Amino acid sequence: MRYTKVGFKLFCLFLLMSLVPLGIAGTIVYKHVHDRTRDEVFGQLRSMSYSLNNQLGLLLSKRRCRVADFSSDGFIRDRVEQINQMPPESFQINEELNTHLIVNKKRLDPDILEIEILNQKGKVIASTSKEEIGADRSHEDYFRIPFVLLENKGPYFSDALQSSETRDAFHLVFSTLLTERILQRPLGVIVTKVKGDILQGVLNQYMHHPDKEGFGPFGEIYIVNRDKIKIADASNGVIFNQIVDTKEVQEVLVSKEELSDIYKNYKGVPVLGSALFVPEANWVIIAEKSVKEAFLPLTKIKYIFVFSGGGVFFLVLFLGFVISAKMNVIIKKMTEGIKRIANGNLEHPIAIGKRNDEIGEVVESFNSMTIKLKELLNEKELLMREIFHRVKNNMQVISSLLSLQCKYIKDEKYIEMVKESQDRIKAMALIHENLYRSKDLSNIDFNDYVKSLVNGLLLSYKMDTNKITLKINIKTFFFAIETAIPCGLIINELISNSLKYAFPEGRDGEINISLRSLDNDELEIIVSNDGVNFPNDLDFRDTESLGLRLVTNLAENQLHGKIELNRSKGTEFKIRFKEIKYKKRM
Repeated sequence: MRYTKVGFKLFCLFLLMSLVPLGIAGTIVYKHVHDRTRDEVFGQLRSMSYSLNNQLGLLLSKRRCRVADFSSDGFIRDRVEQINQMPPESFQINEELNTHLIVNKKRLDPDILEIEILNQKGKVIASTSKEEIGADRSHEDYFRIPFVLLENKGPYFSDALQSSETRDAFHLVFSTLLTERILQRPLGVIVTKVKGDILQGVLNQYMHHPDKEGFGPFGEIYIVNRDKIKIADASNGVIFNQIVDTKEVQEVLVSKEELSDIYKNYKGVPVLGSALFVPEANWVIIAEKSVKEAFLPLTKIKYIFVFSGGGVFFLVLFLGFVISAKMNVIIKKMTEGIKRIANGNLEHPIAIGKRNDEIGEVVESFNSMTIKLKELLNEKELLMREIFHRVKNNMQVISSLLSLQCKYIKDEKYIEMVKESQDRIKAMALIHENLYRSKDLSNIDFNDYVKSLVNGLLLSYKMDTNKITLKINIKTFFFAIETAIPCGLIINELISNSLKYAFPEGRDGEINISLRSLDNDELEIIVSNDGVNFPNDLDFRDTESLGLRLVTNLAENQLHGKIELNRSKGTEFKIRFKEIKYKKRM
C-alpha cells in the first residue's frame, strides 16, 4: 500500500507523540536513580570515613594516655632528675632506668616497639633498645615540639617511616615532657614508638576481597599521611612506598575540609570518593567505590528501559501503522475524489462510508459542493448553448440582410465584396453552431469544422467538385474559440482566394489543407493549390486585397505566429503559431 504524505506524517507524528514521552520519562527516571544512587554511595562512603575517624581518635587518645601515664611515673621522674645531676660516667642509675622501662613498661603493651627517654639536650639517656642509648634526637620533632608547646599539656604524636630500602618499618611516635614534681620544670622527653600495624587492626572490620580493580563490595578505604604516603589499607596489602598525590588529597590537606566527588583515583580508575581530614594526625581518610560498581543498578535499569522501550516501540509501531493505514485509505479516497472533481467529473461522489467525525463532515461538505457545482454547470451549459445559438442566429440574420442588400446593388464589384463578408460571417457562425451542438462547450473539433467550412465555400462559389479536388489532412484537434475563430477566418480567406483566382476558365486543380503539430508546442497550417502561381511582383503583406491583409493580421497579431508564402509550385501559405489558451475575461 502506497502511503500518502499526510498518512506518513500522521504515522510519524503518532510515533513521535508516543515515544517522546517515553524517552522523557526514561531520562527523568534514569537521572533520578543516578542522583539517588550517587547520593547514597557518597553517604555510605562518608559514614565509613567518619566511623574510621572516630575509631582512630579513640586509638590515638588511648596511646596518648599511655605515654602521659608513663611520664607521671615517679620512678622515671626521679631517676631522670638524678641522671641530669650526676656526672656522665655514672651508669648505674641508667641501667636501673633501662630495666624499669623494659620490665615494667614495655611488657605492658605488646604493640610498643621502643621506649626512649631524652634529656634536655635531646640525647637518649635511657631506652628499651640499649644500642640507641647516647643517640642524638635533638633534631626530631617529637623532641623539639613538646618544648615549643610547653603550655600544651597534651602529648605529641606523629607517624614515621624508618629510612630503609624496603620502607616497610612504619611506626607511630608519641612523646611528652617529663617535668619536676613540684616546680614542673622540664627534665626531658619520654617517647614511645608503637607498631604501625595497630592501624591495620582498626581497618580489619573493613577487610574485603578486592576485585581486579582493587574494590570490594563496600569499596576501598585507606589512610594517607601528610607526606601523601598510603600508611594503611583495608585490603591489608599496603606498601609504604605508594604515593597518593591526587588532586583531591592535595585539596583536603590544604583546606583541611571534607571532600566528596567523582574523580580518578591514584590507579586511574573513575571512582566516587569521600576524603576526610584527620586533624589530630594530619592524615586523610579516603573511602572510594568504583563508578562501574556504584552505578551497576543503572545498567540494569538501562536494560529494562531498552527492552521495555523496544516492546513499547513495536506496539506503538503496530498501532500507528494500523491507525495511519486506515486514515491513509480515507485520505487517498478523498484525494482521488477531489481530483475527479477538479477534472470536471462530478458524477462520482467521495465514498468513505459512514463516519460521525470531522472527516465525515468534510466529505459530506465536498459531496454537497459537488452536487451544487453540477447544478451550476448544468445551468452554465444551458446558458452557453443559448448564447452560441443566439450568436449563430444573429450572424445568420446579418448574412440574410447582406443577401437582401445585394439585390439592390448593381455593381458586381460591390456585390463580390458583400459576398466575401457573408462568407466571413458564415465562417464565424459555423464555429458558434459547432460549439452549440458540441458536448464540450469550451472546445470544438477543428477537423469537422474545416470540412463544413470548405463544403460551404464550394457551394457558395458554385465550384464543380469533379474538377476541383479538395484534400484535408487534419488530425483530431480541439480548439477553444480564441484559436478556432482566427484559424477559421484564415482558412476561409485562403480557400476563397484559391477558388476565385487559382483555377480560371474552369481548369482542373487540387486544393490541400493540412494542420499538424511541431516541436515546442507549435502548430502549422498549410493551405496550398496547384493552380495559377501567386504573382511574383505582388507582396501579400502590402496589397489592396482585404482578404490577404486580414490573413496577415490574424496570423501575426492575433495568433502571434509567422506566415510564409511559397510560389514554386502553385501557391502555398504556411502559418506557424501556438494555441491560444482560454483567458479569463473578468
